[in-house]
Amino acid sequence: CLEDKQPVCLACRDSQQHDNHTFRPIRGRRSGGGTGGGTEGQVHVEVERPETGAEQGTQAEPAKQETRTDPAVWVELRTTTTEQTEQQTTMNTTAEQTEQQTTTAEQKTTRARQQTTTAEQMEAQQKTTTAEQTKQKATTAEQKTTRARQQTTTAEQTEQAEIKAAVDCVSSAPVILDPNTAHPHLVLSDDLTRLRWSLTSQPFPDNPERFDEYACVLGSEGFNSGTHCWDVEVKESLCWHLGVTTASNQRKGHDFFNADVWCVKYHESPFLSLVTKFDFCVEQKLDRVRVHLDYDRGTVSFSDPVTNTHLHTFTTTFTDTVLPFFWCYGLLPLKILPFDSL
Repeated sequence: CLEDKQPVCLACRDSQQHDNHTFRPIRGRRSGGGTGGGTEGQVHVEVERPETGAEQGTQAEPAKQETRTDPAVWVELRTTTTEQTEQQTTMNTTAEQTEQQTTTAEQKTTRARQQTTTAEQMEAQQKTTTAEQTKQKATTAEQKTTRARQQTTTAEQTEQAEIKAAVDCVSSAPVILDPNTAHPHLVLSDDLTRLRWSLTSQPFPDNPERFDEYACVLGSEGFNSGTHCWDVEVKESLCWHLGVTTASNQRKGHDFFNADVWCVKYHESPFLSLVTKFDFCVEQKLDRVRVHLDYDRGTVSFSDPVTNTHLHTFTTTFTDTVLPFFWCYGLLPLKILPFDSL
């Protein structure tokens, strides 16, 4: 084949691979002994110039015959054909490998895209979950705040109700002191609404109702039902106790504060204050204290009427007559006020 410049067999010559190609027959001759200068048995293949159609027609049959009869030419042709087949097989194999590599690369790209998509979906889901959790936490915090506000409101309403109940007392008659119960070192005013401590003991009779150890005095009227209120001015006194006690409580000796006393107290030096079983210590200095007794419900409440602040409430069950009581240890007085003096 002059176009491909390679020898071809008759089958390859007529194949589609060599359509419209020009062929030149290959002539081979075996050299004789010594005349041509070659080795004995050597086959010489000569490629001649292209011939005309007439020449090709004339020489075609001898070339075919010569090719069939010359073993060296046939071996060379078979070798060339085998090489071509191997080359074609190699090309096909390379093409298949390239296609497989391309397919593998596409599959890897597809898996990478899927992994990227999955990662993006997971990230989006995580962000959504985090947002929902944050929203739930915010909602829970709001609910806790709302409950705290409701509890605060309820406590304030209860406190205001107690103060209002003190104002709406059934009995708000002025409380006056019983001089027969006053300790000898207490000085009472003529109208029996003030008391103060005196360094000098007064010559009072030692009657059974009188206190002999604690500087106390009781109210003149006891209560065994209903609600009752009274206000006490304490702003000038540096040390005081006030509240209620039972009529049967022991007044002689040191047993008075051991039972059946419900009171609030204040001392400018708290470590010097009396230690009692049922009391509440007021830390701030006050101007006035309101006492509200609800005998039937068994409560004694204390508040600051100036600021409408609840101080403390005791709850018990009363079975005995209850009396107001006052303790003062200072030269400046406590003063019982008319309930409507505010």
